Amino acid sequence: MDEQILYYTNKFRQSKGLKPLQLDETISQQARRHSRDMANGSTGFGHEGFEDRVANVSKKMGRVSSAAENVAYGTLDAEAVVNGWIKSPGHRRNMLGDYTLIGIGTADKGRLTFFTQVFIKQ
Repeated sequence: MDEQILYYTNKFRQSKGLKPLQLDETISQQARRHSRDMANGSTGFGHEGFEDRVANVSKKMGRVSSAAENVAYGTLDAEAVVNGWIKSPGHRRNMLGDYTLIGIGTADKGRLTFFTQVFIKQ
């Protein structure tokens, strides 16, 4: 599903004249961990620990000049979750931000899926 989320995210960015984001495994590891933590209840739904996720990326990849994060959960497919983010002004702003890299992670809990996108510009 991560590749599908990337596809719909980049399709939206390109429709606005922006360059596509490159999927990065280091960033995706942080996104997957956050989705998993939300799904298993070790952290609440939201952005708790975002600064730590960015710091972990920075330790492995070098300086991060800007970062943002989108989260969601529900019984959604990739297109539906991206469309939901597009309709939300804050999430939309993140998707259209001046970023070059993205990490995507999902985790399931029963019928629910937890989604995380982490956007990075070095």
